[in-house]
Amino acid sequence: MLKIPCPSCAAPVEFISKATVFAVCAHCNSTLLRQDLELQHIGQMAVLQDDFSPLQLHTVGYYNNERFEIIGRMQKTWDAGSWNEWYLYFDGIKEGWLAEAQGFYMVSFATNSNDKLPSREELVPGLTVKIASKIFTIDDIKNVRCSFSQGELPVKAFHGSLSCSVDLSGPDKLFACLDYTDEETRVYVGGYQEFAQFRFSNLKELDGW
Repeated sequence: MLKIPCPSCAAPVEFISKATVFAVCAHCNSTLLRQDLELQHIGQMAVLQDDFSPLQLHTVGYYNNERFEIIGRMQKTWDAGSWNEWYLYFDGIKEGWLAEAQGFYMVSFATNSNDKLPSREELVPGLTVKIASKIFTIDDIKNVRCSFSQGELPVKAFHGSLSCSVDLSGPDKLFACLDYTDEETRVYVGGYQEFAQFRFSNLKELDGW
């Protein structure tokens, strides 16, 4: 684990993943850009509105029998609500994402797709899209903003940053997500998994659980 002093409060900011480019200081909530062994202070993170998720930083779980630890979080908001996207570290092997929305859990991994993707203007529910040699169907399209971020992340998760998030489903519980920003289009592919199958440990204690 790498520790770099926060340029705002001098507290140690911990990094587990080599892919991290953005972090939030756990002591002063400063938002930080990482460049090698240097951190640049770029702002202050908003206060989290508690959504009663049982997940938290350093929760441990399993996907396809591979162990991961949650090391970052983004909360995305749109007109009708919000959901969490948790950044996963698979014991130094790979990184992934766990989307937690309305009782569903979707794990996905960044994919370098050479397939021709639809433009924002072409996006409509029901449209079929070829990603990584599989056919997916667009289920949902949302214009969203990042309302909160925490821990370390491989993307710049500024408070208020905007994107268009597109959820797609495929055969055999496959899941995909297209994330359109002004800078790039990110592609993620994975699948659904039931809560019990994750075998979570170090969950947040909630009243009534």
